[in-house]
Amino acid sequence: MSVSFNFVTERIAVGGEILSKDDVDEIVGAGITHVIDMRAEFDDDTLNDNRIAILWLPQVDDGTMRPPGQYRKGIQFALPALSLPNAKVFLHCSAGLNRGPTMCYAILRAFGFSQAEAISRIRAARPEVVFYVVQNYLDSVERDLTS
Repeated sequence: MSVSFNFVTERIAVGGEILSKDDVDEIVGAGITHVIDMRAEFDDDTLNDNRIAILWLPQVDDGTMRPPGQYRKGIQFALPALSLPNAKVFLHCSAGLNRGPTMCYAILRAFGFSQAEAISRIRAARPEVVFYVVQNYLDSVERDLTS
């Protein structure tokens, strides 16, 4: 089984877990150079062979407000990467339904997308995303963007 991901923009992808070296091969083959792993249950760096840069921002998927600054850390990792002409960033969690898409939302918002447009773009690329379940995550993003 391969890693499940969808491009929200030409250079930002969102999806589910990386489980194997084959998954790393697949995302590298898609041009992905940077990964933000939102899973508390596994650190992608154990699979890394130095072809991708990885930021591990572990979150338990419990629907609660995130610690202040958590999404800011992801934004601070992704924006410099995306300033490089050939970089692509993959944001993920286990299933690609809550935590990874919320990090994607944070990055789109940091680029100036409205809340509605960010959600719309993510849902268009990955319709199974369930933002209504994680309103506290979205509220955490908005807090991080304004603090």
